[in-house]
Amino acid sequence: MFNTDLDRLEPGRSTPQGEADFLLACVYRLMQRRSLSTGDVIAVTTDGTTTWLACEFIGWRQITTPTNQAGRPLSADAVYRHLAGGCND
Repeated sequence: MFNTDLDRLEPGRSTPQGEADFLLACVYRLMQRRSLSTGDVIAVTTDGTTTWLACEFIGWRQITTPTNQAGRPLSADAVYRHLAGGCND
């Protein structure tokens, strides 16, 4: 959903998952994050469970937890700093 046009996500807002997807994609863009590309890895945490996904040429592949992790999770503080015109974590 990070690379999906908002116009394609908007019709799904009538369901809780569709609304969450749309809002997450909006925040991602408002934070001026780059598009995800083949080889990028993300962690998705829901209900205390983290799933690691690798971006494939088409779609995603679930992977085991990487041993060499870089970067930091998006935090409320990072969003506040971005809104205030500060750095883009």
